[in-house]
Amino acid sequence: TLLGFRLRGLVTLLQQRALRILIPSLLVFFTVLPALHAVSGWAIRRAPRRPPVSLPPLFEAIRQANSEQVREQLAAGVPVDEPDPVFQILPLHWAALVGETAIARQLLDAGAPLDRGDSEGNVPLIAASFAGRGELIELLLERGADPNLPNREGQSPVTATEAPVEMTLGVFELLGLPPLDPGQLIAGRERVHALLDPLTQSADTC
Repeated sequence: TLLGFRLRGLVTLLQQRALRILIPSLLVFFTVLPALHAVSGWAIRRAPRRPPVSLPPLFEAIRQANSEQVREQLAAGVPVDEPDPVFQILPLHWAALVGETAIARQLLDAGAPLDRGDSEGNVPLIAASFAGRGELIELLLERGADPNLPNREGQSPVTATEAPVEMTLGVFELLGLPPLDPGQLIAGRERVHALLDPLTQSADTC
């Protein structure tokens, strides 16, 4: 019938439109966007390397993984609940990125906020997950950190492990942190997943 013919024509038209719109969109999502992430990380890492920006003594000691100097700063009464003046990163977040469990324990014992987010809402667990620091994850969970606190973009600690590797390496370079080995970063993030996935799943089913 005429109606059936028109319906078949409409279906064909919609299929053609879907192929012309949906497939290019999927190609952009799965190829162009990851490529942009990779290129941005590549460009950051290959920009002329500058000396690390100078930070106040406590933050510099954390960045250099010097627990003795951290102890001296804490004994002198340096606050552990204020961010550095350059990157606006809290002390415990710095320790989580560096992967220094002993320093993180010192900061926690000195009263560093466990679940306080930075200016973007990133809590220390997110920082540790981003850097693939399994031991830090264990310590923070042991101290009572919430494994499901999202940042302002809705990214949780477990999803922070999905950040592109090249971009992560670039961020570390910009912060003046020791270079990460890509293989170790990936392995560390797998360990983070093993630690956080059960907690995240149990929270979702509550």
